[in-house]
Amino acid sequence: MTSQALYEKVDKMRKDMDGHEIYRPPQLDVPQLTEFPVIEKDRVLKLIQNAKATTCELVPIPSSILVKQHKDVFALVIARVVNKSLSCGTFAKDWKRAIVRPLLKKPGLHLEYKNYRPVSNISFLSLRRRLRLSINSS
Repeated sequence: MTSQALYEKVDKMRKDMDGHEIYRPPQLDVPQLTEFPVIEKDRVLKLIQNAKATTCELVPIPSSILVKQHKDVFALVIARVVNKSLSCGTFAKDWKRAIVRPLLKKPGLHLEYKNYRPVSNISFLSLRRRLRLSINSS
């Protein structure tokens, strides 16, 4: 069965069940996210201070070390760029790229596919994970 055929079958089943007494879609009370909270310079400073000094092949210079050394200069710039990206809903392509490598789950495991997990190495300035954690803690 193709994916299109599966979608059509599920859609038909839903239409057939619509209005049936046993089919009642759940009433979800989910808060709607209409805007992102503004990321302040102080929050970016804290993220920079707590970040590991790492490098990534996606960036030719050791950006995390450079940013950490000049965090007062970079914090405001990063906050403005991130806030603009969140408000516009667009992110630079470079912020979406990662180098994914397999990492053994535990030392001593057999070198089999199932014993590895993917690890993403992102550029320091992508801040994707850091921002998600930051926004979630707001």
